[in-house]
Amino acid sequence: MNNSLTILAGLPAPVVSDIKRHLGAYDTAYITRGSDGQYRYTAAIILHNGPYDEQIGTVYASEVLTEDESILAYVQNFRDYPYRAGKQSFTYKGEKDYKNLNSNWTSVDWDSEGNLVFA
Repeated sequence: MNNSLTILAGLPAPVVSDIKRHLGAYDTAYITRGSDGQYRYTAAIILHNGPYDEQIGTVYASEVLTEDESILAYVQNFRDYPYRAGKQSFTYKGEKDYKNLNSNWTSVDWDSEGNLVFA
């Protein structure tokens, strides 16, 4: 098991879900837990934490998300189809339905043919 999955295994399920969504927009999540018990994750490393913040670790999208999960998270975050750019290692190869993409959808998933379905 890689380090990112080991870190996520020790976190509550709702926090893991939020971090995975965050990783759809960013390559990295720096995770801390405050003295209030709340988990925080950012795309930029926090150099000056409060005196009671605990560094949990760094999680990388490439170690956590599959290509399909990366595409779903990207579409949910940016409401657009992903395309290969920079260090991004995934791209959407299915049919692009911009009418549905730009509609008022609340969830997105895969159909049996490998295309995105918006609901």
